[in-house]
Amino acid sequence: MKKILRIPIILFLTIIGTFLILNIPNEKNPRNEYEQFLLAEYQKIPQISESQLKDLPKPTRPDLAAIQNYFMTLDPDLKRVPTERLNTAYLKTKMISSQKSSSAFGSDIVWTEVPSNMAGRTRAFMIDPNDQSGNKAWAGSVTGGLWVNDNFKSGTSSWRPVDEFWGNLVVSCIISDPQNPNVFYVGTGEAQTA
Repeated sequence: MKKILRIPIILFLTIIGTFLILNIPNEKNPRNEYEQFLLAEYQKIPQISESQLKDLPKPTRPDLAAIQNYFMTLDPDLKRVPTERLNTAYLKTKMISSQKSSSAFGSDIVWTEVPSNMAGRTRAFMIDPNDQSGNKAWAGSVTGGLWVNDNFKSGTSSWRPVDEFWGNLVVSCIISDPQNPNVFYVGTGEAQTA
C-alpha cells in the first residue's frame, strides 16, 4: 500500500514542481540589464594593441579618464549623465559644507591664519587690467582654483580663492576681453592628464 501511494505522490510533486518552475514570471533584473548596458558601452571604447600602447607617451589616454568619469556619473535608470541635476547637487553640497564648517568643531577652536607663499602648480597669471595701480592679480592653479591677490607685489598680501567651487577646477589660462576689460575668460582643463 505504501508503494502504491509513493508513486502518485512523487508524480503529483513532480507535476507541481514543473508547473511552478515554468510559470515563474520572467522579471527583468535591473542589475543585469544595467550590466549589459555597461558592457555595450564598453565595446564602444576604441581598442589599441599593446605595441601601439607602448608607442604612446606617458601619461596619455585622457579619453579613458573621461570614459571612467562618464561611467562614474551615469544614472543607471536613465542610462545617461543627468546634467539637469547638476545645479541641485552643487547647492546641496554647498549646504552640507556650510553645515559642517559651522558645527563640526563648535566655537571652541580659534584659528590663526598665517600667510602662505606657496603657489602650487600655477599655470595662468594675469594682472587685472581694471586696477589702475597694477597691484591686483589673478592666478590659475592646475592643482585647483582661481586665486586673486589685491597687492601681489607686497610680501604680506595673501592669495585667496575666488570661490569654494573653483577649487575643483584645473585653471590653465586667464585672459580679459580686449573690448571689455571687465569680462574675464578662464580656461579649465589640462591636456594629457587623467
